[in-house]
Amino acid sequence: MRPRDRGRESRELPRHRHRARRRSRERAGRGRAPARARRETRLRAPSTHPGAFGAAVDRFLREDDYRLVPERVEKALTPDTHLVTVTNRHNPSGRLAERETLAAVADHARDYDARLLVDEVYAPFVTDAQARADGPLGGPTAAGIEDAVITGSLTKFLGLGDLRIGWLIADADFVERAREVAHHVPSVADVSRAYGMRAFHHSEDLLADQRAMLAENSALLAEFIAERDDVEGFVADGSTFAFLEPTAVDTDDLVERAWENGLLLAPGRFFEDDARVRVSLGRAPTDMDAALRVLASLLDAPDSSKS
Repeated sequence: MRPRDRGRESRELPRHRHRARRRSRERAGRGRAPARARRETRLRAPSTHPGAFGAAVDRFLREDDYRLVPERVEKALTPDTHLVTVTNRHNPSGRLAERETLAAVADHARDYDARLLVDEVYAPFVTDAQARADGPLGGPTAAGIEDAVITGSLTKFLGLGDLRIGWLIADADFVERAREVAHHVPSVADVSRAYGMRAFHHSEDLLADQRAMLAENSALLAEFIAERDDVEGFVADGSTFAFLEPTAVDTDDLVERAWENGLLLAPGRFFEDDARVRVSLGRAPTDMDAALRVLASLLDAPDSSKS
């Protein structure tokens, strides 16, 4: 199990300090998940990297099932909004948004002279039935939607994080500006680029292997949740990770005991929902089956925080 991906979805990223305050209130993806999406409260969090450029970040809530609802984004937009960001699949829930939904979000953002940024690093996590030919590595994509910017990488689905190879897709003017900025940030080694190209060259075989493993791991996780009456949550179709709520144990205690037993769980506090943990199955199904048995034993054991 290796769910340590803080998918903090930094909802909006304004350009200047005075113009960036309200952005997308979407508790999702990279580091912030919709803690209790049924609350309509406006939540604001300090920006991390955007803050280094004088920007502010606001967030909007997803639905209870973490669906991306364009109307919620629209209500969060203000004249100060410059960028709306979402993750697809949504991290940490695994919920997948279709291209039509992303296009609607982009339309709302455009009404405020803002762009949509879609982090598609988890988009390739789809079954054979869900895969499509028009998206990078077979996942759904917002590429080609007007005023949309897409980022992806070889890191997650293909497990090639050490290469540090990713991509950005946007209109020509935006890409040219990105190239100018790239001169001021660390670059990757030529050998990484070479191996990345080899990965694309052999992508058909690599994707087939990964999709076979994904199908087994997704079924394992779904079966695990279905058999437990002390865990609330769901596994989105084709996802190998989920944002779960153990109802009988303290989550911080569970995370600590899991670590002591060789499991890595991402605490819900990474996503501003202390009641949940992010569970991800990212290795061979036989290993993941064994890991889930360990997790089950920890859920069954007495909660040391209540003793």
